[in-house]
Amino acid sequence: MKHFPSKNPNETLVLTFGFTKIMRSSETLTGTPTAVVSLSSGTTDPAMGSMVQDVQLDVANNNVLVKLAGGVQGNTYVIEARTATTLGQTPALAGALPVSQ
Repeated sequence: MKHFPSKNPNETLVLTFGFTKIMRSSETLTGTPTAVVSLSSGTTDPAMGSMVQDVQLDVANNNVLVKLAGGVQGNTYVIEARTATTLGQTPALAGALPVSQ
C-alpha cells in the first residue's frame, strides 16, 4: 500500500494512483474510475463519505486521479482507486492518507 504525505483537514488535493506497474504492456485504463474512503485509524468521521470530490482517468500515464477534501485531524484514511482496463481487468490500488495540521 502506498503512503501519501499528510494533508491538512482544510485543504483539497489530488492523489495520483499509478497503475503502470500492475498492467500488461498492451493494456490501457478505460471506463469510469471510482474511489472509496475507509477509516484506518482515529475517530469516527460522519463526513468521510463526502471526502472524494472527483475521480478522473489519466489514460496517457495509466493513472487514476482522486480529488479529496476534508478529513479529521489525527485520523488516517485508506483511499482505494479502481478502474477497468482494455483487457477486462478491474485493478484496485490503495493508499494511506494521514490528516494533520
